[in-house]
Amino acid sequence: MDVAGHLPGLPGLFLAGLVSAALATMSASLNTVSGTIYEDFIKPWIPDSPKKEVTAANIMKVHITIIFITLLRGGVFLKN
Repeated sequence: MDVAGHLPGLPGLFLAGLVSAALATMSASLNTVSGTIYEDFIKPWIPDSPKKEVTAANIMKVHITIIFITLLRGGVFLKN
């Protein structure tokens, strides 16, 4: 900001890049956590069927991610 802050639009572009990098990192982390939880804890309990991949995708996308986000938000309130 000290070097190129006088250029119009550059501070906003810098901030957009920073937010984009943070969201990409968070997305990758949630994807990794949900895949690990599914493979280690849930997959052994799901019977083999033709729709096993669809079931796995739904569980990982919706259920595990929502539970993980809820736990993280709850942890923020517990610290205070």
